[in-house]
Amino acid sequence: MASPAIHALRAQGRAAGLPRLDWTTTCAGAALGHANSGEPAKDRAAFEQWADHLGATRWRETRSDEYVLLRATVTADGEEGPSVVLVANIYAPESS
Repeated sequence: MASPAIHALRAQGRAAGLPRLDWTTTCAGAALGHANSGEPAKDRAAFEQWADHLGATRWRETRSDEYVLLRATVTADGEEGPSVVLVANIYAPESS
């Protein structure tokens, strides 16, 4: 069963016309939104749209083999850790 925070995020996304994300809850209690359509351009766009919508702080992109990992977090003032984490693991092989 999804947490009330995830239900609220899904409702926000529908109201704003945002792409669908896969939502779960982290062990620390943050809502985790994962762009996971399997289409690199759509996943990057979904990540960017949600990060903009939430005013999330983007982390530096990291590369591992043929993938680029995108991460962003939302942390409320005075909180120890993030309340929302966005991720996308984008297939992006380097050109030779």
